Amino acid sequence: MNQLTHPRVRLVVRDLVAGHRLMAGLYWAIFAVVYAGLNIGFGLTHGVNTSVWQLSGGQVPRYFLSAVGILLTMLRLPVYVAHGVTRRQVILGGSVFAVLICALWTALTLLGYGIEYAVVVPRLPLYPVSLGQVPGLGVVVFLLDLAYLYSGWLLGSLFYRFGVRAGILLTPVAVLPSVGAEFALNVDWNSQPLHFALGNGAPALLASLLLGLVCVAVGAAAVYAVLRTVPIRLRSA
Repeated sequence: MNQLTHPRVRLVVRDLVAGHRLMAGLYWAIFAVVYAGLNIGFGLTHGVNTSVWQLSGGQVPRYFLSAVGILLTMLRLPVYVAHGVTRRQVILGGSVFAVLICALWTALTLLGYGIEYAVVVPRLPLYPVSLGQVPGLGVVVFLLDLAYLYSGWLLGSLFYRFGVRAGILLTPVAVLPSVGAEFALNVDWNSQPLHFALGNGAPALLASLLLGLVCVAVGAAAVYAVLRTVPIRLRSA
């Protein structure tokens, strides 16, 4: 049987989706209100001369994904194992959930660009994202989102397995997937070394995407390495 289609793996995925559905909806509702307020504030004080969504629409939601990742091990792993789900199945189910929620986050991020484009382009002709850039931007956003979630998942797993003191010391290790992905993919500043070395054409873009994918894979492998034999801590009554 394919491990990804195992009933217990599907159970983990369904439970994680159901458990985060309301929280994700509330988060995006609040974020949309805050974003609208920022856009109005920028328009009144500075005029419409920049994309507020580019400044905040992608980065801020990634911190939410990191928080989701941190809690995956601390809150969910002991419960699943207590109900007969193996650690490997929890990791597989959690990874499927990570792909699903990051795909949703990517779609909402692109939707935000589309809405802002329709509203502000008449007043901001030099909008930073064009229609032709959407597919590439979607891949970049998706990889960044995954890297942030896996960094959070790794951080929570390190704290769970090794305790608070060791977890604090290992925090720089946990953030490496997200920092590496930012270096590779964030065109605001971090990908500049690659573009300087390789130029602004396809080689630099391909190198950025491959390095971002490697960062995600490293994060996933590190989570598996930490959790595959982690002792389960029983909660006292």
